[in-house]
Amino acid sequence: CGSISQKAAFFAMTAVPTSDTSALLRRQNRNGVLGLGAAFGFLFFVSKFSEHVQTYKAQQRISKGGSVESGLKGTMHSILSRTFSSREWFTIAKLSLMLLLRTVG
Repeated sequence: CGSISQKAAFFAMTAVPTSDTSALLRRQNRNGVLGLGAAFGFLFFVSKFSEHVQTYKAQQRISKGGSVESGLKGTMHSILSRTFSSREWFTIAKLSLMLLLRTVG
Protein backbone atom coordinates (compact mmCIF):
# COMPACT_ATOMS: atom_id res chain seq x y z
CA CYS A 1 0.00 0.00 0.00
CA GLY A 2 2.88 2.36 0.88
CA SER A 3 4.71 1.66 -2.40
CA ILE A 4 1.65 2.59 -4.46
CA SER A 5 1.46 6.02 -2.86
CA GLN A 6 5.21 6.52 -3.37
CA LYS A 7 4.85 5.68 -7.07
CA ALA A 8 1.91 8.05 -7.38
CA ALA A 9 3.89 10.77 -5.63
CA PHE A 10 6.86 10.19 -7.96
CA PHE A 11 4.67 10.48 -11.07
CA ALA A 12 2.99 13.58 -9.69
CA MET A 13 6.36 15.24 -9.10
CA THR A 14 7.76 14.32 -12.51
CA ALA A 15 4.62 15.05 -14.53
CA VAL A 16 4.83 17.60 -17.32
CA PRO A 17 3.13 20.83 -16.26
CA THR A 18 -0.18 21.52 -17.96
CA SER A 19 -1.08 24.84 -19.53
CA ASP A 20 -2.96 25.84 -16.37
CA THR A 21 0.02 25.29 -14.09
CA SER A 22 2.47 26.92 -16.49
CA ALA A 23 0.20 29.96 -16.78
CA LEU A 24 0.04 30.15 -12.99
CA LEU A 25 3.84 29.92 -12.76
CA ARG A 26 4.28 32.64 -15.39
CA ARG A 27 1.85 34.89 -13.50
CA GLN A 28 3.70 34.30 -10.21
CA ASN A 29 7.08 34.96 -11.86
CA ARG A 30 5.74 38.14 -13.46
CA ASN A 31 4.38 39.34 -10.12
CA GLY A 32 7.72 38.59 -8.47
CA VAL A 33 9.66 40.49 -11.13
CA LEU A 34 7.25 43.43 -10.90
CA GLY A 35 7.58 43.50 -7.11
CA LEU A 36 11.37 43.38 -7.31
CA GLY A 37 11.35 46.17 -9.89
CA ALA A 38 9.07 48.28 -7.70
CA ALA A 39 11.37 47.75 -4.71
CA PHE A 40 14.43 48.81 -6.70
CA GLY A 41 12.53 51.81 -8.07
CA PHE A 42 11.56 52.87 -4.56
CA LEU A 43 15.14 52.50 -3.30
CA PHE A 44 16.39 54.54 -6.27
CA PHE A 45 13.84 57.28 -5.51
CA VAL A 46 14.77 57.34 -1.83
CA SER A 47 18.49 57.55 -2.62
CA LYS A 48 18.00 60.42 -5.09
CA PHE A 49 15.72 62.27 -2.67
CA SER A 50 18.23 61.75 0.13
CA GLU A 51 21.05 63.09 -2.07
CA HIS A 52 19.03 66.22 -2.86
CA VAL A 53 18.18 66.80 0.80
CA GLN A 54 21.78 66.30 1.91
CA THR A 55 23.07 68.61 -0.82
CA TYR A 56 20.54 71.26 0.24
CA LYS A 57 21.60 70.88 3.88
CA ALA A 58 25.25 71.21 2.89
CA GLN A 59 24.54 74.36 0.87
CA GLN A 60 22.51 75.91 3.68
CA ARG A 61 25.06 74.74 6.25
CA ILE A 62 22.41 72.93 8.22
CA SER A 63 24.25 70.50 10.43
CA LYS A 64 22.81 67.87 12.64
CA GLY A 65 25.86 65.68 12.53
CA GLY A 66 26.73 63.49 9.61
CA SER A 67 28.19 63.91 6.18
CA VAL A 68 26.76 63.98 2.69
CA GLU A 69 26.34 60.46 1.35
CA SER A 70 26.47 59.92 -2.40
CA GLY A 71 24.84 57.06 -4.22
CA LEU A 72 22.58 54.21 -3.25
CA LYS A 73 25.44 52.00 -2.07
CA GLY A 74 26.81 54.62 0.31
CA THR A 75 23.37 55.46 1.65
CA MET A 76 22.44 51.82 2.24
CA HIS A 77 25.83 51.10 3.84
CA SER A 78 25.53 54.01 6.26
CA ILE A 79 21.96 53.08 7.23
CA LEU A 80 22.70 49.39 7.70
CA SER A 81 25.97 49.92 9.55
CA ARG A 82 24.26 52.22 12.07
CA THR A 83 21.17 50.08 12.66
CA PHE A 84 22.32 46.46 12.50
CA SER A 85 24.46 44.66 15.03
CA SER A 86 26.16 41.30 14.50
CA ARG A 87 23.07 39.54 15.87
CA GLU A 88 20.84 41.00 13.13
CA TRP A 89 23.40 40.12 10.44
CA PHE A 90 23.52 36.55 11.75
CA THR A 91 19.70 36.34 11.68
CA ILE A 92 19.60 37.68 8.11
CA ALA A 93 22.25 35.15 7.04
CA LYS A 94 20.31 32.27 8.65
CA LEU A 95 17.01 33.30 7.08
CA SER A 96 18.63 33.76 3.67
CA LEU A 97 20.25 30.33 3.88
CA MET A 98 16.95 28.71 4.89
CA LEU A 99 15.15 30.44 1.99
CA LEU A 100 17.88 29.34 -0.42
CA LEU A 101 17.74 25.75 0.78
CA ARG A 102 13.94 25.72 0.57
CA THR A 103 13.98 27.15 -2.94
CA VAL A 104 16.81 25.02 -4.35
CA GLY A 105 16.44 21.86 -2.30
